[in-house]
Amino acid sequence: MSVVVLISNEEEIESLIRWGCHFATARHLDLSVIYAKHSKKRADQEEINIDESLTSEDSLIRTVCTLLVSVKQDFEYGPNPHGESESFSCALPRFKTIDGKHLLPIIKSELKSLDANLFILGQQIQQRSDRELSALVKQLLYKAPCDTMLIRPGESRGRECKRILVPAAGGPHSKVALKWTSQVTEKNNGCLTALYIEANMGYEAEEVGEVVLNRILNETGISSSDILEKKIIVADNVQKGIAEAAKDGYDLVLVGATDHGFVSRILFGTIQKALLQGPNAVAIGTMRSARPMVTRLREDIEDWLDLKVPQMDRQSRIGLLDRLQTGAMWNFDFMAMMCFSTSIASFGLIQSSAAVVIGAMLVAPLMMPLIAAGMALVQGNIPLIKESTRSIIYGFMLALIIGIFCGLISPLRELTTEMQARGSPNLFDLAVAFISGSAAAYAMSQPNLSASLPGVAIAAALVPPLATTGISLSFGEIHIAKGAATLFATNVVAIILGASTVFYACGVRGNREFGQRRLWSRRIIFGLALCSVVLAIPLASVLITHVAPDESITIEISDDMLTDLEARVGVSANGTITKSFILMAEDPIVLSLNINAASIPDQTVIGQLGEVALKHLKQPVRIRVETKLVSEAVVE
Repeated sequence: MSVVVLISNEEEIESLIRWGCHFATARHLDLSVIYAKHSKKRADQEEINIDESLTSEDSLIRTVCTLLVSVKQDFEYGPNPHGESESFSCALPRFKTIDGKHLLPIIKSELKSLDANLFILGQQIQQRSDRELSALVKQLLYKAPCDTMLIRPGESRGRECKRILVPAAGGPHSKVALKWTSQVTEKNNGCLTALYIEANMGYEAEEVGEVVLNRILNETGISSSDILEKKIIVADNVQKGIAEAAKDGYDLVLVGATDHGFVSRILFGTIQKALLQGPNAVAIGTMRSARPMVTRLREDIEDWLDLKVPQMDRQSRIGLLDRLQTGAMWNFDFMAMMCFSTSIASFGLIQSSAAVVIGAMLVAPLMMPLIAAGMALVQGNIPLIKESTRSIIYGFMLALIIGIFCGLISPLRELTTEMQARGSPNLFDLAVAFISGSAAAYAMSQPNLSASLPGVAIAAALVPPLATTGISLSFGEIHIAKGAATLFATNVVAIILGASTVFYACGVRGNREFGQRRLWSRRIIFGLALCSVVLAIPLASVLITHVAPDESITIEISDDMLTDLEARVGVSANGTITKSFILMAEDPIVLSLNINAASIPDQTVIGQLGEVALKHLKQPVRIRVETKLVSEAVVE
């Protein structure tokens, strides 16, 4: 276990190392120093031998090593937990240099290997000119796997750490700051001041603030400490209240960090300039508690994706978002293309022409709002998800109406093989839709792959299932209509999930600082994933029935049922009933009848047969009638 200090420029060397020593000795932890230098070459790291590097040609390394040898003599642990005297000078701190690009994952890995309890970063005002390192410091503050402290020492060098001021707001970050600083001040025989700023709500404001502060300290477990001092300030502005309290003379003001804007105001606000300068200069810092395990796991996955998957740069993301916003918009062009594609698909299905159906897939514009919805969910983009949802719903309704109309005007009233193929979706269709959505999102994120989009549109058939649903409804084939509608729903859910996954992997992610505002997008993604699981159950059952061996049984029709059939229809009949062991409970059993008649029975006769069968079997029945034409004549 250790305290790790990150150094990136010479101005902060002494102060950061001294602050690292203060916090390390307070908990009897080892001290490790990392010097980070950003360059365009591949990242390289090196363990520095402090004794051998006191005369190094690199001035910063030489300065760090000299300072480490010097300050280790100024700090002593005192008795360790076993009651034995222990000195900080018994072992030199570890010192490592890291040079190159993509420093974030390397530093995070180093923190894990060192089993870091606290990570200390410096933020000098001059460092803000170095955009790369400044961005690195910001990322590490929010992504380090341990408690993290970002400090701006000013003219203070950290030689004294006896008086510390910690504003207590009750959040996890301020509680961690209180625990760390209580141990530091106790080690140095100092005083920890817990500050609570209460809004000016009346005469009882100060008493209310005291009650809240006592509750926070009880939750932290330091309410009875001898080194603790409580301070209540009534102020409407938190930043001004902290600055007012800091004028009493402190070595360190440590604030529990929240969002990045608050951190910037605390470290670089105009009020802080006077506190950071002069003989009574105060060091100002912010602290964040260790990230939860789930959050760290997600961030590890993101770091791995950043290294392994080509990431979209800012310009590419802007261009893609512009294309998706335009393509997902419900307007006359979108409506016209939906009409054309659905009409082509409907007539292709009625003719059972695969070529015509494929042409309709290429014309259909529905893929664009689905991909846009995937990107909107990853970004937490409310306007885009609203526009995409509207286009999907309106497109669905328009295609369904056109499909019904084409079915009504068609002189052909039989289900073709193209329609039947879309009436029985299975688990493979779910997999194809997810992969198609992923392929479409990746092709759109990489401009050089745009030629692949027509192939993706063919693979993810969206309009043909809608047209099949409408035509089947007009034909009265409810079973086929349900299957085609299920196929469309499967495609929508899987394509959006696939697109979201690929965009996330390619670096399109929402701002973590607005986590509460993006809660809705995470819930929608979870809901879509749950829908895909629910859809997978019937889809898997259909697949099983296709690949499973025939386990159907055939039984003869009872004499009572045959008598009833002959009495109702007036023809002699015999036949069998076939029952299959399938998972789709709503599928009817099959009644096969052989009848002798002078002509082929019409739909009315078949309907009467069905009524008799339903009466005897008491469950849905599909009737298959084979007619043997019998003619009789009397010759005299």
